[in-house]
This record gives sequence, C-alpha cells and structure tokens, in this order.
Amino acid sequence: MAPAGSDVEVPYVVLSKNNFESFVRDLLLVRNYRVEVYTNKGPTKTSNDWVLEFKGSPGNLSQFEDLLFANNDMVAGSALIALHVKQQGKQKMIGIACIENNERTFSVSEFMDNDFYSELEAMVVLLGPKECVLPSSDAEYERIKTLMERNNVIVTLKKKQDFSLEKNDIIQDLNKLLRFAKGQQESANTMPETTKTIALAALGVAIRYLELVNDPSNHGHYELKMLNLKRFVHLDAAAVSALNLFPKPGALMNSIAFKWHSVLGVLDRCRTPQGHRLMAQWLKQPLRSYDIIKDRHDIVECFVDSATVRSELHDIHMKRLPDILIVVKKLLRKKASLQDIFRLYQVVLRMPKIIRLLETLENPTVRNIITDPMKDTLADLKLFKSMVEQILDLEAVERGEYLVKHTFDDQLKEFKEQMDDLESKMKRLHGKVADELGLEAGSSIKLEFVGHHGFHFRISLKDETIIRKSTKYQMVLNDF
Repeated sequence: MAPAGSDVEVPYVVLSKNNFESFVRDLLLVRNYRVEVYTNKGPTKTSNDWVLEFKGSPGNLSQFEDLLFANNDMVAGSALIALHVKQQGKQKMIGIACIENNERTFSVSEFMDNDFYSELEAMVVLLGPKECVLPSSDAEYERIKTLMERNNVIVTLKKKQDFSLEKNDIIQDLNKLLRFAKGQQESANTMPETTKTIALAALGVAIRYLELVNDPSNHGHYELKMLNLKRFVHLDAAAVSALNLFPKPGALMNSIAFKWHSVLGVLDRCRTPQGHRLMAQWLKQPLRSYDIIKDRHDIVECFVDSATVRSELHDIHMKRLPDILIVVKKLLRKKASLQDIFRLYQVVLRMPKIIRLLETLENPTVRNIITDPMKDTLADLKLFKSMVEQILDLEAVERGEYLVKHTFDDQLKEFKEQMDDLESKMKRLHGKVADELGLEAGSSIKLEFVGHHGFHFRISLKDETIIRKSTKYQMVLNDF
C-alpha cells in the first residue's frame, strides 16, 4: 500500500470490524493516543485517494462516540482543559477552562501560581482531564507540558493567536451553547464567569477545538460555572501516587490489579457506570467542608446499618439501570432508538420503587439529599412516561421488538395489517416445511430473524442432510 503519487510502501494490517472497534477503544480510552480514520474516495478499491474522515483524541471523542459506547458503558470521563498564562509582575496568572462533554458543563477559573505550578497541578488532579490545549510551545509552556505528561494528560498545541479571540466572538458562541434559566437574560455577558478574561480566552479556544457550535445538538444544553479550588484538599501527582489512589492505566475493572491494588479499586463496588464515575470523582476531589462530609458519613452509616435496604438497592434496582448519560447524549444528538427510549421509560417506572425503599430508612439526610430531589425529577418525567405509553407498542417490546403503536397513524395501521398478513403466511409456511421434512416445528426447525439475512428457517447440523440434495431450499451460510 502506498499513498497517491508515492512509491514508498506504508505498512498496514487488516482488522475485522470487532477488532477495529476494540483497537480504537484501547487507543483512545486506555493508551491516550490520537486516532485518525481515512477512507478511500477513489472509484476502485485499488485507488489511493485517501481522505481524512474521522479524528479523535482522549478529550475529543465526539466523532467516535457511536463506536466507543454503542455497546459499552462509559466508566471514565473525558474532560478537556485549555490553559492561558499571563505574567503579572513576578507571579503568573493562570486562566483555565474545562469542558466536560458528558456532563455538558463549562468550568472556568483564574488563580495566581508560582514557578513550580503547584496550584495548577492541584487543579489538574482535581479535574482529571484527558487532554490539555496549550498555546504553541515556548520555554514556559514546556514546563506545563511536562506537568501534564506527568499526570497522564495528552497535550494539544494551538497557535498563539487562537488565544486572542475577541470577547464578543466567545460570548456569541456561549449564547448559542448555554442553557439559560427561565426568566434569565439570555446573554452570557451578564454572567460573572465571563469577567474572567484570561480563562474566557482559554474557553473560547476549547470550544473552537471541539467544534461545539457546529453541532446544533449542542445548542442550549451547556452550563457555565466557576471552579472553586478552596472546596477541596489539594493533591499533586506525587501525593496521588504515594497514596495509591488509582489503579494503573489500562487495568481492567474485573481484574485483581484494579480491585485490590488501589484505594479506588477497594472502595468502588458501585453497580452502575454513573456510580463508577462519581466514585472516581470524589476520590480526586476530597472535601474540606465539615457539613458536606458529615452528610456523606450520615448516609453511609445509614446504609451500613440497613443491610436489607442496601442489598435490595445494589442487587435488584441498581443492576437494572442503564448508563443514563449515554442514552441522554444519544437523545440530544437525535441518534436514539426506540429501545433507548424504552430503557429510560424503565428507569422512570423503577424510580417510585427506589423512593419507597429509601423512605423506609426514615433518615432526614437521605430524604433531603436523595429522596426529595428524586421525587422532583419523577414529577418532571410524568409527561415523558405518558408519551411513551401512548406511542410505544409495549406488547411488541415483550417479544423483543421496539415499534410505534399502529394506532398512532393511519399509514402505520396499514403497515401493521401488511405485517400481520406476512407473519401469518410465514407461520403457515413454517408448519408446511416442517411436515415436508418430517421435523418438529419450533424445536427441530425454527423460524428466526437476523438483520443481514432477514427471516429464515434454522435447523441443526445433524438434520442438514435432509435438505442437502434438495433444490427446493436455498442454504444460508451460518455466520451469525
């Protein structure tokens, strides 16, 4: 294989679809590499007209989300930060912006730092970013780059002039992306976070790098907030390593190395992906507030003392909850299926059971922090529950099919009649073929459906000799 117009051979390897997906997942989520996917736009397979189709990095996964998380939960976050440094006398003023696409949040902060960047390293440990955007490298930013690499953060360099965007341009981007509260003036210019001009410049670069404005599904869904370092205990890379807080990169969640060789592994017995993410976040962000720590301890003590409630939550309810974050993101990007809608519907149905179970604890802290907010959310989801029940064919779901009710539309009603007629014919043909071959319908010969083959009859290998010499039946390769 050689690029167009070149005689230089480029080494390559052929991967199956499953191996390719696993390979990309390992590169982006475990090894922190960048990935570029090129497709051949030429008229033939031997053409060399290769064009960049997709690109991604650990902090910019948007173009690979369908591949990475279609059948996998998102256990770790993928935060991206951007930095801008201004010299003020003998000290450095650092502006930092963090974009967490999973949570749809923009966070900004400005702080003075020393030559060792102690505050910055504490902030990096606190946020746990996968990628950092910096201005084109010079002597000062080389030290920051080294700091990032020490904390397993990949560095992306942008032109220095990219950090000199006009404030009005950044405000216009924010006005499109932010979700404003009801009655709030829909202008980012009125928000106190936008007075942090150094951090705002970094945020503008991060937004442009992720191309958030170009995707309409991002509009009106982000929140802008101020980062407050004083809320948390400061940790640097040396402290994290000495305390052995986290497993080594690449350790599998079910491995002994993950479960018993770090504080996170010992503590993390969460049942849901969102629980795994929150546990890691809390370890990176040790609290200072006595009141919040006391509330957490009260809740933990309550569940320790109530083994029955804890067991029912963990073993029955939590295990049936999907990765809600992934499903909601698919909804926002208009890529959700009816099955995704049904999975959220199941969560809504389960919430009252969880609330009733928590109320048996009769604990005021549990009620204020968990139960009451859940009740408010459940009330907001009443219309969603009603909509699903009106539109989704719940009887078809029990058969493993996700369909819109045929009563919802006259054309759907017509399609349903045609489908019922075809299904009836297939069942009659199923019985007829079983009689002809001397097989028992439903056990020795089955009517099945596979996407790339459609409906077909399936028999066991030992009965294959019955139809081998018959020209009446067409054999389908068993590749599923």
